[in-house]
Amino acid sequence: MMSRMTALTFGDVLTAQSAGSVAYVSSGDVKTFTATYSDYQVKIGDRTGTPTVMATRWEWFSMPVSTHQHSDPFTVTVNGSASTQSGPPGARASLLISIDGEVDVSDFPAGTDAPFTRTVDAFTAGFQSELQIAVGVVLNGDRGFSAQLTVDTVSGETAP
Repeated sequence: MMSRMTALTFGDVLTAQSAGSVAYVSSGDVKTFTATYSDYQVKIGDRTGTPTVMATRWEWFSMPVSTHQHSDPFTVTVNGSASTQSGPPGARASLLISIDGEVDVSDFPAGTDAPFTRTVDAFTAGFQSELQIAVGVVLNGDRGFSAQLTVDTVSGETAP
């Protein structure tokens, strides 16, 4: 009887990262990881009518991975908070999660004021040795609109 090979495992250190401050930890069994940001926050507007139209920020990191199948499933979860003042039509905050180039977009319309958890299902692309994850924030409004989006953690977990 042939035994099933173990699934995807995450490395215990980052191989590269953007300039932002991130603390990365993988679990002892290397089936999960958590990247914690100390200051990943984007704001526009000051509620006084100062015209800030758009603000963006991207943070990314790469980690070694070990795959044992052509397509290993895993999830990536981003936690944070969004606060957007009621504003003109089209004003919003957007969270973009890129996993090896595949992008997921979540919009937070004007009037949002809540923490968020966004989970994305993903698969490795063949037998790869590195995984790249990027998280972007785009705030878009008009005169008088204010918004703030904070990213606290990015975590990953292999499928059971």
